[in-house]
Amino acid sequence: MYQAIGESEKAIKDYTSAIKQNPMDDISYYNRGLLYVQQGDMENARADFLAAIEIDKAWEKS
Repeated sequence: MYQAIGESEKAIKDYTSAIKQNPMDDISYYNRGLLYVQQGDMENARADFLAAIEIDKAWEKS
């Protein structure tokens, strides 16, 4: 929701909360990674993308 209205920091916090509740939530890792890319935080983006791939290899094609 926050992502849609440009509230990146709040969206990142929501995705982080979702990941804490379900560490196997590959979609939240991927979406949070996209937000990090938008912020120019490539280190955290890469970590999230790799986490999403580790959970579901289908992300390797993204």
